Amino acid sequence: FLQEQLDDPAAHDLLALGGAIDCPLTLIHGDADLTVSIKSAAAIAAASTRATVHAIGGGDHVFNTPNPFPVDADPSPQLADLWTALSAALPTP
Repeated sequence: FLQEQLDDPAAHDLLALGGAIDCPLTLIHGDADLTVSIKSAAAIAAASTRATVHAIGGGDHVFNTPNPFPVDADPSPQLADLWTALSAALPTP
């Protein structure tokens, strides 16, 4: 993957790719993510005329959830917020 990015950086430009999406785009990002800053989500949203950012309070890179997620476990509050935000972002049939 790194070699693909080095060989063709334009094809991996998230700002350009996000700006080219011609439908509503909701970026859901944890505001405590130390791996990818929420500023990255804001930059992608700013590159698009149809994007919004939904910040998950206290959410880290995996929304405070172990990986793998145990099937019988309760979701973290941040993961539950993610599911709610996803449901709200879906178009109504």
